[in-house]
Amino acid sequence: MRHLTERARRYGGVTRVDRSLDEVDSEGASFVDNIASDAPGPDLIVEARERQRLARRLLNSLPVQQRRVLALNFGIADEMTVPEVARRMGRSPSWTFAQRRDALAALREIAARDRAFAGLRRGGR
Repeated sequence: MRHLTERARRYGGVTRVDRSLDEVDSEGASFVDNIASDAPGPDLIVEARERQRLARRLLNSLPVQQRRVLALNFGIADEMTVPEVARRMGRSPSWTFAQRRDALAALREIAARDRAFAGLRRGGR
């Protein structure tokens, strides 16, 4: 914040704009360059948190074994292939594939029934 305040002082303060917003400072940056940010805005942060909360709620609705298969396979914990997940869990690959299939089907069914998950289905838009 101090950095922005110092830059604003160079432009005559932030309460008035008597210079072009495109005028560059000694470092070659315009006033707009100095206040612009690539960071997500508060609305995107809130939306992302809500999507995470809904995804967690969906995952928590699954049996523990299915949740663990998805967490390992899709990189929520450690990204692994289904055969690697099977080895880690001490199960056969066919059991692991079946758990993964059943878990994904259950998630789709829950999400289709519950309007709260509509944003997850459409990618949040």
